[in-house]
Amino acid sequence: MPAVDVDVSRWVVAASETEVMVSTAMDALGDQSDRTADQGQFSQSLSWTLRRFQDRFGTAWVPGRMILSSEALQFRPRETDTDGSSPTPIALRLHEVIDISTESRLFSKTVRVMLASGQVLTFRCRAPEVFAEQLRTVAGAVRALSA
Repeated sequence: MPAVDVDVSRWVVAASETEVMVSTAMDALGDQSDRTADQGQFSQSLSWTLRRFQDRFGTAWVPGRMILSSEALQFRPRETDTDGSSPTPIALRLHEVIDISTESRLFSKTVRVMLASGQVLTFRCRAPEVFAEQLRTVAGAVRALSA
């Protein structure tokens, strides 16, 4: 018998201890005019959060936990500050993701998540290919449902 009134947005699909870095993609999306359509739909609060994350951590890897649910990708930093401020969590809806790829370097493998704002969320974790495939599957399902 099917479940009625079930909120699937809280279902965790995957979770992993990871390190995250937020950067800006210079040439990955082409010039600024190519992005204008995507930028209009990009969440302003998420854009502000990502800028704040970049201002706070720069290009350093930030340890924490990545959680993939049926509607969102969340990162919760483990960092504790001595100045009393709270860590900067990131939560993005999967419809804001425009590309998911994996990169292999000499000693590490990463997952790159390109966002509509032109920012890139890069993270290192165990089995990045598996996590990237789970992310692609869930993001594809979100796109299919919204179409």
